[in-house]
Amino acid sequence: NGVLLIDEIYTGLHYSVMGDLWKLVVSTAVSSNVQVFATTHSLDCVRGLAWMCEHEAHLADQVSLQKIDPELKHAVALSAEEILIADQQHIEMR
Repeated sequence: NGVLLIDEIYTGLHYSVMGDLWKLVVSTAVSSNVQVFATTHSLDCVRGLAWMCEHEAHLADQVSLQKIDPELKHAVALSAEEILIADQQHIEMR
C-alpha cells in the first residue's frame, strides 16, 4: 500500500543480473501492493526488463515503461508486449 522510488536502479550491478533484478522488484511489489517507479539510462537494464516480461509472463501485465523525451509533448508508454517487440527489433526505448 505504498510507493517506492528508485533512481538509476542498475547502478553498481552487473548487466547479467538485470532480468533477475526486475523479477525480484516486480514480484515483491505485487506481493506487497507497492507501486514502483524506477529510472534508468541503461540499455542493459531495459533489456533485463524485456527478458523478465518474456520469461515471467505472469508478472508482465504489472509492467510498463515510460519514455520521457524533452522533444516530445507527452511520455510514450510501452506495455510489456511493446517492450518485448522494441527489444527484439532493437528500437530505442530509453
